[in-house]
Amino acid sequence: MSSHQQVIHAPATVVYRLLLDIGGWRIWNRRVAFAEIDGSAQAGVRGVLYLRRLPWLPWSLHIDDVVAQKTLNICASCLGIHVHICFELEPQDNESRVLLRGSLHSDSLLGRLARSKMMPFWHGFLAAALAGVSYAAESASAAE
Repeated sequence: MSSHQQVIHAPATVVYRLLLDIGGWRIWNRRVAFAEIDGSAQAGVRGVLYLRRLPWLPWSLHIDDVVAQKTLNICASCLGIHVHICFELEPQDNESRVLLRGSLHSDSLLGRLARSKMMPFWHGFLAAALAGVSYAAESASAAE
């Protein structure tokens, strides 16, 4: 498993709202071409994700777990490769800042076999997600 983390100068509620708006990911994550889920972000909901570097390849999304204001766990699957993405929020300093941790791993056989090709690609996705949500949350927080 690998992880990234980012301190964001915005309340956890703002950051969490951005993470749950999966259709809006393309606004703040430059690696996402399109994302959509069937309904609201809750455990068991499915959707689709298209990434800019492979715009012809749909990734099936499945929300594994949601804990309000704390975590969002998603599985992206394509061609037998399963990548688990976990976002965890930890409020800091009277809730004016939040530490956002993002981690990913693949538990499928194909995912482990394609690790050298696919995981750097997903590391880029995760790094862009943390940087993008940080910028979007701080901008939204400053505007309020």
